[in-house]
Amino acid sequence: MKKIMKNLGPGFIAVLSGIELTNVFMYMLFGKLYGLIGVLLVTISIIPMIFIQEAITVPKILYGTTPSSYLLTHRRKTGVFYLVTIYFGSLLVMLVNAIIISVLLSNLFGGSWLPYLLLVVLVASLIPGNSRIGRSIERILAGLSLFLLIYFVTFIISLFHGSVDRMLSYSTPSLLMIIALWGAASSPYSMLVQEDDDDLSDLRLSLLVSIIISFSISGIASITNIRTNIIGALALTSQDYYYSYLVIIGLISTTILAMSTIFVTVGRIISGSIKVLKTRVSEISQVFYSVVAFMFILSCVIAYVGHSALEELVIFGSAFIGIISTIAMYPLLIYYFDIYTASKNRVIGINLVGLLVTVIVLTIIILSSFLF
Repeated sequence: MKKIMKNLGPGFIAVLSGIELTNVFMYMLFGKLYGLIGVLLVTISIIPMIFIQEAITVPKILYGTTPSSYLLTHRRKTGVFYLVTIYFGSLLVMLVNAIIISVLLSNLFGGSWLPYLLLVVLVASLIPGNSRIGRSIERILAGLSLFLLIYFVTFIISLFHGSVDRMLSYSTPSLLMIIALWGAASSPYSMLVQEDDDDLSDLRLSLLVSIIISFSISGIASITNIRTNIIGALALTSQDYYYSYLVIIGLISTTILAMSTIFVTVGRIISGSIKVLKTRVSEISQVFYSVVAFMFILSCVIAYVGHSALEELVIFGSAFIGIISTIAMYPLLIYYFDIYTASKNRVIGINLVGLLVTVIVLTIIILSSFLF
């Protein structure tokens, strides 16, 4: 077990922290609304982000360079733009996740959403930075997040007790929903976290785990007659499974892991440091104004829309994250073009073509959603 936990490196943590409540919410919504098409789109949406993270890791392994360090050194304006997009995208991810987790805990255990929100934010902010204790806590949270594999067990059970015909009766999502799905899967902060990784093995493991979890979540929603209220379905409480509390532990763990990772990401962007800060105390002082602004925006949003409009809020928030993540890929594309021009490396060239195709496809989808 200790060996398994040791192998949960930055790549695995970056991807697993990306399976937060925004993802689970959107995956379940896609399975519920679009059946088989929704399940397939959810599964496919995982692949581009894994590819992007692998593309970030490869130049570091070959040449010891990362996108942020290279761009800030050789193309400073582009580098600043790259970090700014990740910064705002990361805060938006935190905003959406904090809304969902506070409402989820409030629905499950009663009481106001605010105490749960404050507790989760406090716990996430107090996890040490890039220290030995911090890495150990991150691995523990990543391990607890594996409870989300219970969704796979539940999916298998649902095949025998649910309605497979419901899954096969599919419909086609709008372009806005596809962008929202990409936004949920993209997790812009993980692009910066991935720069700390120099091994591709944990990325491949995380790809397998991510695909199993995402497929299972959307599959459950497409087969079973889940509640209209997605919040109740997130923890499988609508199916009355006795292991729902393990799913809740997994959801809370992956959300805290994601929010803690965002604290690190925002801290290193504000500080202008390429390496993660060593102490959480200095990190908190540097992200203080960002967190205050985040809490203010969160309070205003919840007070304005109320819980009844939660689904719409998450959809539009995720769509905006998808747009920001796509914009952040343009500086990454410039970085890769420079690396390939200088090295003519075949692997870099293949990744460059893959990035270019991904950016073009996502840009076409985004522009089409505005034009049609």
